[in-house]
Amino acid sequence: MATQTHTQSTLPRMLDIDELSNYLGVPRRTLDGWRSRNSGPPFVKFGKAIRYPEHRLLRWVDEQLDGDLNG
Repeated sequence: MATQTHTQSTLPRMLDIDELSNYLGVPRRTLDGWRSRNSGPPFVKFGKAIRYPEHRLLRWVDEQLDGDLNG
């Protein structure tokens, strides 16, 4: 019997709108507004699907924190 090994993907994790809304504690409408104004966390579109790369999101959160400390 052959055994299968599972390897972890090296692809970046992508959050959908609901996941990001829950993570940040903001309504979906807020995220929609940020996207329409080209502000807020960086996102990518795949057809109609909107995704937020986790590594870029974490960088954006750090930048927001740095801004609060300096402002």
